Amino acid sequence: MDAVELWAGSVSRYNEKRRQAARIEWHGWHLDQAARHRRTLEALITYHEARAASLEQPDPRARARSHAATPTQPKPIQREAAM
Repeated sequence: MDAVELWAGSVSRYNEKRRQAARIEWHGWHLDQAARHRRTLEALITYHEARAASLEQPDPRARARSHAATPTQPKPIQREAAM
């Protein structure tokens, strides 16, 4: 085996080690990212479920608003009958 073949084999082994290390790093990153997304999404789900539950209950302010928002009807104008 000459020096070039030894060098090529060394480069090949080095590159393979780098690829494997990168795969391990990416594997860990994706697992961590999944955990971050899970925390965020669970918090969002909890918020929206609570909001939906609160909207199932009658709004105590609705009655007060409905009375305040209902304008009083003006009395009809009485016209004298034409002769």
